[in-house]
Amino acid sequence: MDLQKMNKVLHNVERELGNALISTDVWNIADAESIAGYNSQPIAVALFNQITGYINEALETGKYPKLDKYYILDLQDDKMVLVIPFVEFVWEMLIDTKKARLGILLNTTIPGIIHSFEQMMAE
Repeated sequence: MDLQKMNKVLHNVERELGNALISTDVWNIADAESIAGYNSQPIAVALFNQITGYINEALETGKYPKLDKYYILDLQDDKMVLVIPFVEFVWEMLIDTKKARLGILLNTTIPGIIHSFEQMMAE
């Protein structure tokens, strides 16, 4: 992965979300080590790596459709966690929902992240 391009995409997300973005990390599933981040949370990286694996396993075992593009956890104190799993990587964000423009996040930011990340992986 081109870390310079990854940091550029990450910077664009920081700019779009502004002070609504509390923290974010991108990591490789194999080692659960953050390769890029903002206010990185290494413990959260390790735990969300496991949680994402458990969710995928539960869906498969329960004969549910596979996870598509992302999952969101609605948290107390007007916070949310957004997790976007890719084939070998995961992108996680902790967001303040009082400060976020959720329409922009869901309709522009997330599709932009997915598109940019997939392009980086194809190169």
